[in-house]
Amino acid sequence: MKKRVMSLIILLSLILILPSIIADEREQVENGYLCLQDKINATSCSKLSFEEKVFSLLAVQECKEEVLSSVSTNNCWPDGNCEIKSTAQAILALEDVNENTSLAEEWLLSQNSVPTELEWFLQIETSNPTTCTVSYSDLNYQVSIGEDRKISSDAGSCLTLAQDDFWFQISPSCYNMEIYTSCESNNFLTTLLFRRQGSSTIHVSEDVHSAAKDGLTKEIVDAFCFSKGGQCDYEGSLWSTLVLNSKGYDISKYMPYLITMAPDNQEFLPESFLYFLTGKFRNELLLKQKLNQFWDESGDRYYDTALAAWPFYWEEPVEWINAKNWLLDVQDTNGCWDSGNLRNTAFILRSFWPEHFTPPECSVDDDCGEGKLCQDRICVNPAIECGNDKVEGDEQCDGTDLDGKTCSSIDSDWEGSLSCDGFCKLDTSSCTQIPECTNDDDCTGSEVCQSGTCVDPNNPSDPFCGNNKVEGDEQCDGTDLDGKTFSSFDSDWSGDLSCN
Repeated sequence: MKKRVMSLIILLSLILILPSIIADEREQVENGYLCLQDKINATSCSKLSFEEKVFSLLAVQECKEEVLSSVSTNNCWPDGNCEIKSTAQAILALEDVNENTSLAEEWLLSQNSVPTELEWFLQIETSNPTTCTVSYSDLNYQVSIGEDRKISSDAGSCLTLAQDDFWFQISPSCYNMEIYTSCESNNFLTTLLFRRQGSSTIHVSEDVHSAAKDGLTKEIVDAFCFSKGGQCDYEGSLWSTLVLNSKGYDISKYMPYLITMAPDNQEFLPESFLYFLTGKFRNELLLKQKLNQFWDESGDRYYDTALAAWPFYWEEPVEWINAKNWLLDVQDTNGCWDSGNLRNTAFILRSFWPEHFTPPECSVDDDCGEGKLCQDRICVNPAIECGNDKVEGDEQCDGTDLDGKTCSSIDSDWEGSLSCDGFCKLDTSSCTQIPECTNDDDCTGSEVCQSGTCVDPNNPSDPFCGNNKVEGDEQCDGTDLDGKTFSSFDSDWSGDLSCN
């Protein structure tokens, strides 16, 4: 009995305390935004560092003009000393305020280099001993694969035996070269393997190619990093890949470098970016939390905690909650964090309590309610209102684009049994008839509104049974038709038309 009473007391206490806890958190967050705004105003955007401008734009949409004006003639940031990371961060912040950054994206994409830190291998797998021909640069090399799956010899200067003769190692001078393989075996497959120099950990490419006897597979090492002065910039590559992914670019060529070099670059908390990009590395990221409170890989626990929490804005693991509570406990009396550090305060607010950012509602269609689809992480109704306007191609009726989704091109003067009923349904050619009316007041004279159509009850050619109105999908004798068309005459029907 005492346990039940105690449990009830605890429950009632939580019910009474929880609203005050929520209110206190809201007040602290509001103070955080006020402190950030006060610091921006007191210093003025023009006197902030470039990184402070960018994070001010991300958090409160301030300093946009100053960020735009600090671009160089090469369309990179900051002016006079273009950096990979700075350009990527500027694109990310300007994307939030709908600025066109296509020229900066082109500059970013032009900063490609082949990472020399990686070693690449070609693997040929067959179920039986066989002879294979490996070709590149218009040269052919014949090799044998034994029952022990070992390869008999090198295949020119580009492919030398490695890993106890089970693989070919690809020479760096032959990267970006197309390598073709054909085997006499009934079936075979080829794939690329890679590892960091000096590491024993082997990574397998996601692309595996197979072929039947005498068929042909193609492999090419086209992995890249983002570089400055010909040297890969790992942190810049993290930010650049993240930004380009958000812009819809294919980032697969950058992933081998980012994944393989992560162990050597822990100060940049690569797992946060990799979780964003791949949906993997979640556990590795969460396990890095220190003392169940914060992340600290670079020596700046405020920045690292904001960076680690960033991928979790649509979920709330216990580590995220722990970090949030820690931040509320260590918040400065003026509302900022880290002794008033503007960049860190802005990043913390953006990661944990985004004021100008709507968290995604979904990741797949199943996250949405019945009949809705997940598009760009937002649940949307697949029916798009269009009135009587014609739908052209993949445009919505009001001219806005549907991101490649197609509506049927039907307009108000459509002839036949189908026309647009005010909704163009995605991926379908079926629209129902546009209603002429919603009630009798929409009709003229003695006409009344029946199922969206104005009809005269005194006209035998109209769909009425004598003077009895046909309601909805009911037959004249009251039986339900479930929307089917019928031709059942009833005794008081006059004219040569049936109830349709």
